[in-house]
Amino acid sequence: MHIKGIKFSLTEAEKNSFSYLSMIYSPAVNDRMRKRMLVLQFLDQGISISETSKQLKVSERTIYNWVHRFIEDRSLPVMDRLKDKPRSGRPLKEMTEEEIQRARRFFSRHPEFAEGIKTIKTPRNQGEE
Repeated sequence: MHIKGIKFSLTEAEKNSFSYLSMIYSPAVNDRMRKRMLVLQFLDQGISISETSKQLKVSERTIYNWVHRFIEDRSLPVMDRLKDKPRSGRPLKEMTEEEIQRARRFFSRHPEFAEGIKTIKTPRNQGEE
């Protein structure tokens, strides 16, 4: 697919990396990275930027930025090219096991608040869904 003068296609190694990363659950592979992988896979399959934008609810400008950033330095590992740029402000904090258990107890007692909340995944419960 041509993107403003750039021919974009994923290499076999990149496709293999995407396959592996999409199969694992890891805090290192977050939802934004998964969406970037999906956008790049759509484009690799020849789906237009405008159609990709509509289907995945991502602006065309964002798609252009992601593609340019992804192909900017192909010597970097795929994972590094999919990550968010560093942001200013306080870094996000991982939940402790105790906080996760408290959240589970709360939502089990008050299911009305759990609607729309994603399952809290830990290494112990990954296969429980």
